[in-house]
Amino acid sequence: MSMKINRLEIENVKRIKAVKLEPVQNGLTIIGGDNQQGKTSVLDSIAWAIGATPDSIIAPMPCGYIPNTKRAMTSTQGPTR
Repeated sequence: MSMKINRLEIENVKRIKAVKLEPVQNGLTIIGGDNQQGKTSVLDSIAWAIGATPDSIIAPMPCGYIPNTKRAMTSTQGPTR
């Protein structure tokens, strides 16, 4: 199933006071900006609008974060004694 957003209006969500977007009919819409400006809040708002719950949305990870690094490193070294 595909979905197209024709218009998006967000008010008072997380860091966002107000946003209005009207994507072009055929093309790609890029959400960009400096750190801590609300890009993820826009994506979270879209997720909530289509039925996600706040606890089902995965929090963003810091740049360069590699999950389970310690476990991955120790598992390739063999058993510890």
